[in-house]
Order: sequence, then C-alpha cells, then structure tokens
Amino acid sequence: MERPGPIPRVRPPVCRTQPTLRRTRPTVRHTRPTVRHTRPTVRHTRPTVRHTRPTVRHAPPAARAAALCLALPLALLLALVTRPAPLAGADVPDRYAGTYRIEGWRELEARDLHHFFYLQPDGHFLLGAEWPGKEQSLFVGTWSVADDRLTLTGAGHVQTHQGAWRTSFERTYRIRVEPTGFVLEPEPQKNRYGLLGWPQTYTFYRRQPAPNLPGAKLPADSAALAQHIAALLAEQK
Repeated sequence: MERPGPIPRVRPPVCRTQPTLRRTRPTVRHTRPTVRHTRPTVRHTRPTVRHTRPTVRHAPPAARAAALCLALPLALLLALVTRPAPLAGADVPDRYAGTYRIEGWRELEARDLHHFFYLQPDGHFLLGAEWPGKEQSLFVGTWSVADDRLTLTGAGHVQTHQGAWRTSFERTYRIRVEPTGFVLEPEPQKNRYGLLGWPQTYTFYRRQPAPNLPGAKLPADSAALAQHIAALLAEQK
C-alpha cells in the first residue's frame, strides 16, 4: 500500500482588484432664520386742552376815562376838546399855500386835459381847467381851513362847446399828509363845475405858481399872479 504524499499548500487567491471607494458629499441643509417683523404699537392720544375764558374785570368809568386820556396823544385830546374856528384871509396858515396837481396829471396832460390849482398865502385861490376846443373853466375866491378840512368859496365861469354859464363855487377838501406832501381829497358832491368838479385828489406840487393852462396865459410870477387874481375878484363884484 502506497503511502500518501505530502499535502500541497494552496495559497489563498490574491485579490488584485482595488476596493471601490464611494465619495459622498455631506448633506448640508441651509435654513433661513425665521425673522418676525412686528410693528410697535403706537397710541396717539390727543392732549386734553381746556379752553377757559379769561376773566374780564370791568374797571369803573372813572378808571376807564383816566386810561383813555393816558393813551390818546395830547394833540388828539386838544382836537377833541377844542374845535378851532375857521381860518380865513391873513389868518390862514400859509403852509398849505402853493400849487397843487390833480391826480394823474401827467396822463391827463398827455390827453390835452389841464388843471391848475393855486392857493395864495394871503387866503385867495385860483382854480382853472382847460380842454382846448371843448371846455375852459376858471374860479377865484378865498380859502379857509377848519380842523382837517379846506374849503374854497368863490365864483367863476364854465365855458364848454355846449354852452357857458357863470356860477358860484364852493367845495370842501379833506387834508391828508402823505410823504409827498399835503393831499386834498374833495368831498363827494354833484358835479356842477365841469372839469373842476371831478372827484380826483390834488397833491402839493411846489410853493411857487406853476400855471399850465394853454389858453389862459396866467403869469408864473407870484406877485403878478396875485394881481391877476385881484382883478378877477374885482370883476365879480
């Protein structure tokens, strides 16, 4: 009987294949933070305003009269207490004397409408107007001042293309003091004097005469114009 030989060594099979490696990306979850916007609660409350009427204490009549006297200027008090008599002739304050221009006289003269208003220092006046070919009016007389009123009293004639007439003349003006000088504002009345009955105001122009009537040919010298006014006054008597 044959004896068995040695048992051969069997090497285990060598795996020559590389292991498969799987690369996996880590799963990252991005989550937005939850932000809750809440509006602040604002309560508008109106302030409580209490309207209270001021307490007025009426002073006795004597106290009110004393306070009024202290508040009024002295000149106004004198005007309220005493009313000066009208001034005329030589008593007229000559500060109002001089030539006065009608309101808008430049535009009127551009339309050939002329007005001449002159107050003499001795208390006489000459008031004339001319619209060549249509009207020519002239009045003379005296002027007087009482408080803030200036009154003209005289006579003259109005001659228009429709007729002519002689008439007495009386008109009152309120005296105002403006930066440009004295302003004479006529009191409203029915017009019986043609161009000289217009409601426009007259503003102080200059101390000396400044005649501007084309057809009247009045002298610009003060003494000569005074003689001319005296002659016109004599014709009325």
